[in-house]
Amino acid sequence: MQGCKNAAKRATRLSRRDKEADELAAQVSKDKRIAYIASRPAYLKVYREINSSKVRELSRAWVIANKGRVKENIKAWRQDNPQAWAMNGKKRKLMVKVSTPAWASDEFDTFAVAETYRLARLRSKVTGIKWQVDHSVPLKSKFVCGLHCADNLQVITTKENMLKGNRVWEDMWQ
Repeated sequence: MQGCKNAAKRATRLSRRDKEADELAAQVSKDKRIAYIASRPAYLKVYREINSSKVRELSRAWVIANKGRVKENIKAWRQDNPQAWAMNGKKRKLMVKVSTPAWASDEFDTFAVAETYRLARLRSKVTGIKWQVDHSVPLKSKFVCGLHCADNLQVITTKENMLKGNRVWEDMWQ
């Protein structure tokens, strides 16, 4: 009888220790998860810097595979953030205004810029492919900031413009 009582006490002690050990393990696990989550952004930032071309390719592939979802996300963001969307447009207009030199505000240059934009619209209408006016030397770049004038504009397809971004232009390093 005494052996059964001791065995029962021992079992209770062990189950209590197991429970405490489980709680401690859960807390340690939770702490590790929190530390992992906290360190994740820094890790991802370094990973993106090291593998920028791979990340860019994967991102482009995902966007191409999920065009509908991307459009929905953009539309939802615009609806949720009308002030930010308007601000982006205002920043762009201001950047163009600031990038337009005084000598490029004459009648001919104003006409040439307007004709470039008309040409892009006309090509889009005639070909069925979207065309855009692109600044050969980007208005905003890490390396240089171009001007908004007729000599810096070209009409290219939207796809080419998106691939180009603000990274490269003709004869960039020459």
